[in-house]
Amino acid sequence: MCAVRPTILLSHIPFAHAGVLRIMTPKITITKVEPMEALTKFTAFDLDEFVAGKSKSWIFWNCDPSEFPWSYAKDEYAYVIAGQFYVTYDGGEPVEINAGDFVHFPPGETHFKVTKPVRKFFTLV
Repeated sequence: MCAVRPTILLSHIPFAHAGVLRIMTPKITITKVEPMEALTKFTAFDLDEFVAGKSKSWIFWNCDPSEFPWSYAKDEYAYVIAGQFYVTYDGGEPVEINAGDFVHFPPGETHFKVTKPVRKFFTLV
């Protein structure tokens, strides 16, 4: 099982290239996953604007290929930097999540199957 490393906190994640700050337009694509309507996947977004007023602390998490159960007590919003994994909520179908995805994980019991090493930033609200 992959451990959360809460010692690496970010108060702000700027998107910079060649010393120039790039602000991404909040262009959100929402896909409802049936029958698990609760799990929603987003792409092309601005992290700070999306969760404005909720949380400004982002935690870095990485995990090698593995499988494990995971319980969410709070809503988690995550931006996947690298990798691929599948999340299955109890009673639902597996949902594929890849690098570049912004994902909302609602509270509940899940099963993770990490197929490619994952690196992500996340926040709990």
